[in-house]
Amino acid sequence: MTSRVVFFLVLSLNLLAVSAGVIIYIYIGVDSFTEDGFITKLSVFQLLVIGWLSYNIFRTQRIQRRSSLWRDSSFVWLIIALGFLFLAVDELFLVHENIDYFIHDVFNMEETALTDRIDDFLVGLYGLAGIGVLFVFRDELKAYRETFVFFVIGFVLFLS
Repeated sequence: MTSRVVFFLVLSLNLLAVSAGVIIYIYIGVDSFTEDGFITKLSVFQLLVIGWLSYNIFRTQRIQRRSSLWRDSSFVWLIIALGFLFLAVDELFLVHENIDYFIHDVFNMEETALTDRIDDFLVGLYGLAGIGVLFVFRDELKAYRETFVFFVIGFVLFLS
């Protein structure tokens, strides 16, 4: 199965899930887009699958190369796997939202339109960290040029 087919299957699944969520809201009144709705659970599942796939790439590369972990460029796949695991945990347990609430409590800040965006800023830092890791390990990723467009699409969707 080509990467394009996988991409369109995942995109179709997401379109179906969002459409189902809208239809459920219209006819039943249940909001599937809340933090505990099925859209969040689907997102957590997808993040875990990406992490698992990245970990398997890391394991496969490590078996083939058998060099020191710290000097091996395939280490990026372990970092990516752990990053997606963290994103899944964040999504499931509302980590960045709770950090936002914690900052408001610690500094006794009143929630305003600006300070309410602290959690968005934290998510932006996640994205910058991801871009930084990809930049540092860009030589490893050059072997996967056909997937570069998916990295770009992922970061565009992440930032939107």
